[in-house]
Amino acid sequence: MNKRILIGAAVLLTAGIVQAAIIQPVAIDDHSSEFNASQAAELTIDGSGFIDDPVTATSLSATGGPDDLHWLTRGVVENQFITFDLGAEYDLTATYVWNYAFPGNNRWQRGVKQFDVVAAGSDKVFDTTAGTDLILAAGGEAATEAAQTLAIPASAVRYVRFEIDSNQLDETSQTGKYAGLSEVRFEGTVVPEPATLGLVAVFGGVVLFIRRRFMI
Repeated sequence: MNKRILIGAAVLLTAGIVQAAIIQPVAIDDHSSEFNASQAAELTIDGSGFIDDPVTATSLSATGGPDDLHWLTRGVVENQFITFDLGAEYDLTATYVWNYAFPGNNRWQRGVKQFDVVAAGSDKVFDTTAGTDLILAAGGEAATEAAQTLAIPASAVRYVRFEIDSNQLDETSQTGKYAGLSEVRFEGTVVPEPATLGLVAVFGGVVLFIRRRFMI
């Protein structure tokens, strides 16, 4: 029984290391513009747009307003971007985006529609295209907005940049226009540190030894 418990513990430890999780960026590394100080890029990662806590991939929604719960840009829409710092390197599988959803006066049309995703490791060399011509639905004018899930497969990523192509009005090159987002999260598995990889190897060796020694 003890041998089986040890094997089970080793398997659980290894599984826990590689289990996919929701990633909340630790900082905004860079961004293009902000309409004003109360509509800052950091609002996309601080949870201010959520009405539930803690954050999960399936239970959260973003509030419809007011404006100071969203990042809002001003200027030529196709020149806008935002870069997220995940704090460590991850193998990414998806992004969860709560679009700009300010109610009234059709302001939801400021929400991002089409964008590209580029990613970089800790070296900040953005040479990996994680997603091209990704499309977000409009935020609408509902009291709450559910997350939109988009696949962005990319390996060993720390920095993720959204390069905006259009808003919900498809205004791609007019000055004085806007693009906005409420909240952004990612999904993936952390790239293990060398010490962690060593620990996994040790446990793997223990499991193999037990299986051979006791013919489990």
